[in-house]
Amino acid sequence: MFLRNYTSSKITEDTDYILKEYEQQYQEEIETAMGSGDISLPVGEETNYSSGTPASEMNYNTDIKVSIVATDSVAVIGTGNFGKAITTKLVQCGIQVVVGTRNPAGPFVSIEKALQEKIVILAVPTFSWPEMPLSKIQPGTALIDCSNRTSKCPPGQLSQAEQLQQLLPPGVHVVKGFNTISAYELENQTFSAGQQVPIAGNSPVTKNAVGVLLERLGYHFTDMGALDQARLIENIPLALFPNWKKPLLISVLIWIFLYFVTFGRYHFCDKNEYGWFPKDIKNGKMFTKYINKTCDTHALVLLGACYLPGIFAAYIQLVRGTKYSEFPGWLDNWLKMRKQLGIFMLLSASIHACFYVLLFFPHYSRVNIPTPSINSEDWDWANLMSVNGPAYALDLQGNIYLGAGVIAYFVAVILGVTSLPSVSASLSWKEFRMIQSWLGWFCLLLATTHVTANGWKKIITFHDCVFLGSEQWALILPALTILLKIPLLLPCVDSRLTQIRQGKVF
Repeated sequence: MFLRNYTSSKITEDTDYILKEYEQQYQEEIETAMGSGDISLPVGEETNYSSGTPASEMNYNTDIKVSIVATDSVAVIGTGNFGKAITTKLVQCGIQVVVGTRNPAGPFVSIEKALQEKIVILAVPTFSWPEMPLSKIQPGTALIDCSNRTSKCPPGQLSQAEQLQQLLPPGVHVVKGFNTISAYELENQTFSAGQQVPIAGNSPVTKNAVGVLLERLGYHFTDMGALDQARLIENIPLALFPNWKKPLLISVLIWIFLYFVTFGRYHFCDKNEYGWFPKDIKNGKMFTKYINKTCDTHALVLLGACYLPGIFAAYIQLVRGTKYSEFPGWLDNWLKMRKQLGIFMLLSASIHACFYVLLFFPHYSRVNIPTPSINSEDWDWANLMSVNGPAYALDLQGNIYLGAGVIAYFVAVILGVTSLPSVSASLSWKEFRMIQSWLGWFCLLLATTHVTANGWKKIITFHDCVFLGSEQWALILPALTILLKIPLLLPCVDSRLTQIRQGKVF
């Protein structure tokens, strides 16, 4: 359910979202500028292909190179939260740091002196740039702009990094980077391991020097291309859950639909007769019982939705005889949102478990006993009252129902925990796959058993007009997933699929 994306990417998830958001518009700009409808420019080349300021007008000179590649000494301009955090990180990694500030004292130097270093990290607000002695920076200097925007950069508008480049003398190269890293991340070592940091700049040599610096800090860098790509990089921190919006919308729509069906079963139909039956509205069951039943069904539907796209992908690979062809767009998107759907599944399952613990109570038998006689000490057997007797013991069906549900929930919790980046990073691919695949299918089977044991008599019974029962809705997707999985377990089919996924083409 929480499987990693089946394709790897050097670009972070937020970067991928921003690229998709502006890809079409930039492509149109490229086609207009180049006069061609089918072109492809390599992002690694020193080419400025946006509709903004032409590369020839930018203040850089490709003949002037950064004189050092080894990051033995770096200047940091600024002593704010980010400036302090990046300075501490550099020192911890064994890099000599020169810190420039407006009030030099002690270990700090003046801004003008710090700007004499060959690699400078500019960790100050953009409004302070005009007040700085930027004109005194020596040619060949790599100036890293780590500023962030307060609003998204519209297509066609210069980024902050491009505006900074226009303030600099010829031969000084701006590299956009570090703005996707927060001060908190720099102070916590667990965040840096393997994280991709996008950079952009007009000088390949300068970007290489910055890339070496990032590698020494424990990061990996992604070269986004020329400096105009800073527009995309500056928009990355402003993206709000870009990969969660679609899964959240799908999950919410499914939940609302299931809640409406539950509401309709109780209030729009009674014994296969339509009408309005407000019997449970006044006692507030629509806020407890209905939500509990909806979350139960919702969790199992999403659990099935986490594994069904993998089944479809397997059949497509079997039919095509290769893993080197692309999946259809709808399936590709579905595969990529499995982790998010799994998290929402765990949320609904947790709500259901909490409601069940709070609302569950044992069922007692009823016993009739005589009442005390008013006129004597005898019992009045003519007037009997009904009281609770011994509690009913759970039968085999009830024990299977509870046992399967409890174990399925805690297996889902394990799947959710191991999907966290900090946990999954400590697992090998084989360990991660075993947990997410084997335990995931075990969870699906247990959850399906839980629902089936609770209402197996209701599965083929229709007495709520057009409103299917919660057990019926919950089992549609899991049953389809399990049935389609069975043929894939046949030795001949499994062997062929394994060979295809190992790279063999049939």
